Amino acid sequence: MGRIEQKIVSDSKQAQRDIAQLQRKIVQMGEQLKKASESGKQGQEGFNKTIATGVAAVGSMVASWVSVQGAIRVANQLVEQHEGFLKSISQLQISAGDRSANLLRNIASLTPSEKHQVLTARDTIAEKRSQEVGGVAEVLSDIISAKGNISLGGAIQAADLSFQVAPESVDAARSIGQGILDTARITKSENPRLNLGRLQAVAANSRSTDLSKVARFQLRGIQAAVGGGATFEEGAALTTTLGFLGIDPEGATSGTATASLVEQLTQAKIPGRGPIQQIETLRQNAQLREQFLAGASFEKVFAEPIRQLVGKNDRGAGELLASQVQKIRASDPTALVNDLIGDFQTDPLQVAAAVDRRLKTAGNRSLISFLESGTEGAVTNAIPDIAQKLGINSFSLGMDFRTRRFFSDQDPLNDLIQSIRTEVDNPILFDRTAEQKQAANEMIRGIREIAELLRRQQQSQPALGTQAEGAR
Repeated sequence: MGRIEQKIVSDSKQAQRDIAQLQRKIVQMGEQLKKASESGKQGQEGFNKTIATGVAAVGSMVASWVSVQGAIRVANQLVEQHEGFLKSISQLQISAGDRSANLLRNIASLTPSEKHQVLTARDTIAEKRSQEVGGVAEVLSDIISAKGNISLGGAIQAADLSFQVAPESVDAARSIGQGILDTARITKSENPRLNLGRLQAVAANSRSTDLSKVARFQLRGIQAAVGGGATFEEGAALTTTLGFLGIDPEGATSGTATASLVEQLTQAKIPGRGPIQQIETLRQNAQLREQFLAGASFEKVFAEPIRQLVGKNDRGAGELLASQVQKIRASDPTALVNDLIGDFQTDPLQVAAAVDRRLKTAGNRSLISFLESGTEGAVTNAIPDIAQKLGINSFSLGMDFRTRRFFSDQDPLNDLIQSIRTEVDNPILFDRTAEQKQAANEMIRGIREIAELLRRQQQSQPALGTQAEGAR
C-alpha cells in the first residue's frame, strides 16, 4: 500500500467520530428527502435539488433512487463500507508496522538525519519498485546489519538495486543486496551498481544462474581466492569451474570447495601468484602435483574434479578454467547491469508482473483481469472490488463509469481513472480520508501501467504478424 501501510491507524476514537459524523449526515439527508417527497410536484423539485449536488460524484445514481428508503439504504451501505475500509487498512498497516519493527531497532543508534534517510528510502523503494513497505523494511534491515564499513548510502543503493533485479522475492532481494555489499568488501570498491554487474558476470558464466544463490554461496569461494592472491575475476573463474566439474547446479558447495583448495595450496606453499598460477604450477610439475594430492583432503564430491583440474593429462578441465578466466575478465559489469535492469523494465512479462504487484499492493486482486483485454467488460466486472478496496460505493462508481462510456470515445481504462478521481475527490456524504486518497493514487498508477502494457502489446502485434507472414 506504499505510504498507506506506514501510518498505523491506531486512533479508533477518530474513526468512530468519522462514522458518527457520517451517520448524522445520513439522518439529515433522510429528513430533507422525506420533506421533499411529501410535498407533491414542488416537493419532487426539492427532492431533486437536495441530491443534485451529488450528481458529479455519483453519476446517474439519483435516477435509480426511487424512494427515500432506497436513498437511505444506499447511504447506510456507505457506512458499512467505510467501517470495513478502516478495518482492512488498519490490519494492513499493523502488519507493515510489525515487519518494520526490526528495521527501527537496527537504526536506533543512527543520527536523526540518518534515520530519516533510511525511512525515506523504505517508502521510496516501495513506491518506485511496486513493493510492500514491510518487505522493503525487512530487506533494508538485513542489508544495513550486513553493511560493516560500507556507507549507509551504499547500503540503501544496494537494497534499491536488489529489488530492481529480484522484484519477485524478498528473500532473493535480501541475498542480492547483501551480496552487493560482500562484493564491495572483496573488490575494495563501494560502487553498488558496478558490484551488482560483477555478480551478474559470475552468474552469467556459472552452472547456477540464480543471482541470489551466486551471492549466497559462490562469493565465499571468490573471497578465499582473492585472499590467496587472485583477482576477483580469477576467483570467480575458479569457483565457477569447480561448479561445472563438481556438477553443482545450485552453487551451494563449489564456493566451499574453492576455499578449501585455496587454503591447501597456500599451506603446501605451491609456487605462484594466487591459485590460478599455483594450479598451473601443479599441472606442469608431476612430482609436486603428486605430493600435493597425497597430503590434501577434499570433500568426496570434489576430490576427482580437483584432481582433474591440477592434472596435466586432463586438458578439458584446464581449458575450462582458462576459458572461464578469459570470459569473466572480458565481461563489462556496467553493461551487464544496465542490460539486466533494462530487461526488467521493458520485458512484457516483467511489466505485467510489476503491474500485478502494484495492484496487490493497492489491495485489489481482480484488477489483474485488465491484463487479459483491457475491455469495457473487464473494467465493469472489476468495479465492485475497486470500490470495496477504496471504501467507496460500488453502485456510484459503476454508474459514473457507465455514464462516461456513453459519451466517451476514450480508452475504458482512462474513463475508469476519471471515475475514480470523481468518486474520491468529491466529498458528498463524508470527507475522504488521506488513506483513501492514497489508495486511489496507487490504484490509478497501476491502471496506467496496465494501459501502457496493453499499448506496447498492440504495437508489437503488427511486427509479430509481419514475421509470421514472412515465415510462411
